[in-house]
Amino acid sequence: MRKLSYLVMMLLAITARAEERNLWKQLFTPKEGVILETPEVTIEKPKEPLVERVPEHILNGNDRFLTLNIENDKFGSGYDRDYTNGLRITWFNVGAGQPFYADWIDRLVPTFDANKTTSTYLSFGHNLYTPSDIDRSTLDVRDRPYAAFLYGSAGISTITDRHMDDVELTLGWIGPSAQGEFIQDKFHRLIHADYQPHGWKYQLRDEPG
Repeated sequence: MRKLSYLVMMLLAITARAEERNLWKQLFTPKEGVILETPEVTIEKPKEPLVERVPEHILNGNDRFLTLNIENDKFGSGYDRDYTNGLRITWFNVGAGQPFYADWIDRLVPTFDANKTTSTYLSFGHNLYTPSDIDRSTLDVRDRPYAAFLYGSAGISTITDRHMDDVELTLGWIGPSAQGEFIQDKFHRLIHADYQPHGWKYQLRDEPG
């Protein structure tokens, strides 16, 4: 009797497993005329590094060019105050190869990556600084003084996929010898400004900057 009961239980278990397999087969077997679509998996190719996308004729052409930067309050608030004027001429030497000190800067500056885009440049510039009230003819010790900065710069720049780095050495001169009063006066006359600065006699004295 026990053997018979055991055989019956075995048959029931086998039947249950068979029915379970049939059920799963029905669920996952496509019916006639039904097409199962599988989503396409697109694998993006890694982007070529930016330095590899720079045209060779630029890198190998030893191109040289000049840029001119002009900054003035006339383009913004329209009234002179703080950093009020800047003029900068820069000569770029692109594709001439890395200078001898590029590797040294690469090691010294963590974000600087010397590569085939690394190039050098030279700049010459002039900046003007004035207090908030240039109509005032007396000294206001609570405001910034008049000042002019005449300078030259030598720099090196490099480009990566995420940023551009410039390392620059600037030397110049602050004070009357930088001709700030002359330049601001002539510029105001050129643009027919309604006012002229009256406090340049209180500008910073001559000193290296």
